[in-house]
Amino acid sequence: MRETYDFMSLPLLVRPNSVIPIGNHTDKPDYDYSDGVTLQIYQLEGGKQVNIEIPTSDGKIETTFYFQHEGNVIHIQRQGSSKAWNVSLVGIDSIDKIEDTEVDVVNGSTLMKVNAETSSLHIHLR
Repeated sequence: MRETYDFMSLPLLVRPNSVIPIGNHTDKPDYDYSDGVTLQIYQLEGGKQVNIEIPTSDGKIETTFYFQHEGNVIHIQRQGSSKAWNVSLVGIDSIDKIEDTEVDVVNGSTLMKVNAETSSLHIHLR
């Protein structure tokens, strides 16, 4: 099979237990990467831990996120700057409960908008 893709439509294959940070700007390459970042979580398995570092535009680590999946709960801890952030559970369209977070379902994935004051999040899965 042969198919042609441009840069913006090329399919991306992501391994399980991956967290990919997606910035909130598409108009320029240098901006505050940690402000409004969306952390896309792909099939985080039970017992797994993942850490993600978000640098400043000059390469210094500004914010670190720690993810751990225990039982039916995904724990997320943020250390560093206090800016709004988002979490997307890719392929999960419902969760059991979460506090102090705006939740929406977009294209079969659960999107959570987290305010700047929140440094830890506990997502209870169904």
